[in-house]
Amino acid sequence: MAEAAQKTSQSSSGAQPGQPVDPIRNYAWKVLIGGQQVGSFILCSGIDITVDSIDYYEGGSPHARKVPGRVYYAPITLEYGLTQSRDLWDWMQKSVKQGPQGAERKNLSIVMLGPDGNEHLLQWNLYNAWPSRLKAKPMDAALSQFLVVSLELTFDYAEQD
Repeated sequence: MAEAAQKTSQSSSGAQPGQPVDPIRNYAWKVLIGGQQVGSFILCSGIDITVDSIDYYEGGSPHARKVPGRVYYAPITLEYGLTQSRDLWDWMQKSVKQGPQGAERKNLSIVMLGPDGNEHLLQWNLYNAWPSRLKAKPMDAALSQFLVVSLELTFDYAEQD
């Protein structure tokens, strides 16, 4: 009986009352397109979803009710150490060379990895994504640093697994 009471007092996250729950830490990110890894990333920023608020007046009330409106997904930026793989560069070039109708849209997944580099902690699925910006960090031969490139992805909508 005591075990059942203990189980029901746990939240859906598995945490017990009075015990802190550690947040997930930022580790490494990878991007999958068609189930194949196309890159590993050191930074993922811009996961930002906004739902507009619309004022709605009903029944002659002087007070507006707020109802949800259009949804906006901000572009996501991924930063990675440059490699010899041309997959992401070639994808960006299709957007550049073929104009507004030429952007090759792909469904992809951004996966957050655990500290072991293998465990999938979180996953966001982006639908109809295309690269809208590619930018290299300053290249200074006097410094022995990795060459870091950022890739901005624009997309129609996202889901989290």
